[in-house]
Amino acid sequence: MATEKDDNMLLVKSPEELQREFEHDTYIVAEQSHHFIQITQPAYMISKSELTDLTYDNSAELLDAISFFKIKSC
Repeated sequence: MATEKDDNMLLVKSPEELQREFEHDTYIVAEQSHHFIQITQPAYMISKSELTDLTYDNSAELLDAISFFKIKSC
């Protein structure tokens, strides 16, 4: 990749510099994506092994822990 430095000079980055820049940018994108998913869809962050810890042997226990309200109108 080349970027313009002045009117007549061209700065060319080495493959190592490009690799480091790419890895840094990838880290930032991954970190921001993780943060976005945590805020908008936290259920996606639960792994299969963690999911089994959240299950109930008796689903009536779960239903008893939740309050349900009838919607009269929208």
